[in-house]
Amino acid sequence: MSRVLMACWLILVTSSTVAETIACQFVAAAGLTWQSGRWEAERFNPHNPFFLKVTPDGMSLNENEVLKALIKEERFRKNLKAKCIGQAVVTCTIFLTTDTSPVYELAFGPVLQIGLKSLQGAVATLSGYTSKQEPNEARDSLTVSPFICQKM
Repeated sequence: MSRVLMACWLILVTSSTVAETIACQFVAAAGLTWQSGRWEAERFNPHNPFFLKVTPDGMSLNENEVLKALIKEERFRKNLKAKCIGQAVVTCTIFLTTDTSPVYELAFGPVLQIGLKSLQGAVATLSGYTSKQEPNEARDSLTVSPFICQKM
């Protein structure tokens, strides 16, 4: 009898500690570009599909996987960290860190938000507007890209 209980306990512990992978696909991309001194609405090509890992408790996302999904090229991920907050709806952003400080220093780049029950979300990049230093300086695009996911 104790072997059966031990086997059930192992199955329960093993199944509750495995991160679940979800595959996500962008359905559209749009935003604003700065042209001739004003913002112009535009459509963009959606980004490539990506994968995310839901934490074993099913309440958040693996932050390393979020960083890989949002910042595709490894060379650009140096000194960047993802931080996710929330439970049913999770919001993740990228922070620039320093080698001397474990504290998140500066919010940077795209923000990802996803409903873990609906498996729907969006990625938004809003830093293009705030990156300008001078009134007439070129500005980066502001974008929003909704996506849908499915369990693997």
